[in-house]
Amino acid sequence: MNEQIKAVIIRKLVNNNMWGAKYTSHILSGIPKHLQGEAKEVINELVKQGWLVPKKKSETLFHLNQERVAEIKQYYEKIANTTQ
Repeated sequence: MNEQIKAVIIRKLVNNNMWGAKYTSHILSGIPKHLQGEAKEVINELVKQGWLVPKKKSETLFHLNQERVAEIKQYYEKIANTTQ
């Protein structure tokens, strides 16, 4: 899994407070077009990990899993500290 793409996705969702039933349809915005195929693979991996929850019958709407708040926030803190 591409860690840079994962960091961009998680940072965007946490910063926009996309927990629970708040879905984003702009999950790929900000990722260059030539990396969007890889970004979709990262999104699928995050869904398998249980970090992202897709909206039923949608391939583009996701939110962060509220049951994994501690784990996701720990990762977010880690990436926030490395970018400073």
